[in-house]
Amino acid sequence: MGRYDGVQPIVWVASAAGVQAWNADKQVIDARDGVLCDRLRRDHPVSVIRGIRGYVQPDGVARALLVERVDGTRATLCYVLSVHAGADPSYHAYDRVMDTGWIDALGSAIARWAGKPYSRT
Repeated sequence: MGRYDGVQPIVWVASAAGVQAWNADKQVIDARDGVLCDRLRRDHPVSVIRGIRGYVQPDGVARALLVERVDGTRATLCYVLSVHAGADPSYHAYDRVMDTGWIDALGSAIARWAGKPYSRT
């Protein structure tokens, strides 16, 4: 299954084999063969993953997916900064919901692949 969110420049493919995601510049997530590789090419074996967390900054500007590790640390899998969320005075909660749907869809796909919980703050 492939998805593209026309509002945000994130494209991903989720299948039984894994999950891969790209932004406009590069691959930002590669989850397969029991290892989740993040945007900085750091490996997170499924055995050290506690869960996947979606994050949206209260003003809606920063949006991210994080991996939470069993040792209590977190690493950013991918993120998007939205200039219009902070600059547009007419930007409101409905816009934020529409602009951040990719976080739950992609985060849930990664969590299903890893067999771990997904949550959002």
